[in-house]
Amino acid sequence: MLRHFVLTACMLVAFGATPVRADDDARALINGCVGCRLPQDLHGRDLHGVRLTGADLRGVDFSGANLRGAQFIGVDLRDTRFDRADLTDAHFVGAHFLRTSFAGARLDGVTLTGVRLDADSLRGIDAGRLLHNCTGCDLRDLPLSRADLRGARLIGVDFARADLHAAAVRDASLYGANFRGANLDGIDFAGARLCVRQEDGDIGCPDFRGASERGTHFDGALLCSSHEDRCEPMTEATLKEATQRVRGTN
Repeated sequence: MLRHFVLTACMLVAFGATPVRADDDARALINGCVGCRLPQDLHGRDLHGVRLTGADLRGVDFSGANLRGAQFIGVDLRDTRFDRADLTDAHFVGAHFLRTSFAGARLDGVTLTGVRLDADSLRGIDAGRLLHNCTGCDLRDLPLSRADLRGARLIGVDFARADLHAAAVRDASLYGANFRGANLDGIDFAGARLCVRQEDGDIGCPDFRGASERGTHFDGALLCSSHEDRCEPMTEATLKEATQRVRGTN
């Protein structure tokens, strides 16, 4: 606890230095700190490549900051602002998002692992860009109608009760997804990597129990090998044979 207090105090001093020196000092201090509380105003700072572990970032303003390649691990991002920040290739692992703002942020190459997102954190942005590489994410109940998820890698994602009406999913990887109770109306799954054939021969497909599927098309969805080096198109009939969970059956 004392170490965290001292490091936090040092960061406050560092940020009072000249901009270039302050940014260099801040990166070094942040990388050596676990569970720290950061200053509230970090807008415009050059913090590329920093590793923030267990940090309390509630309400921190990163607007316009350079956060390319930054790692956010187990951090609290409630009410945090990333407006117009450069988050290219940033990694978020086990982060807590709530009313987090990404308005105007650069999101190319962002990866999310084991995070929970709320609707306010998607407000005013192209959700498909933030969610393009998402593993084990909790996206329950989110408004994702007409989201552009083409080519996205969404592995083991929980879409329960989410509104995915008319979302674009061609070339997306959706292995292990949970669509229970979701609105899938109007989605064309053709070209989406939907099911995987395990090495033991078993086939795993997403859980569609209770999902709304008005105008939904499964023909052309892909069944791929566990290494994804081979894929073959399925018909809706073969998809139903692959898993009895499809179309609400148990």
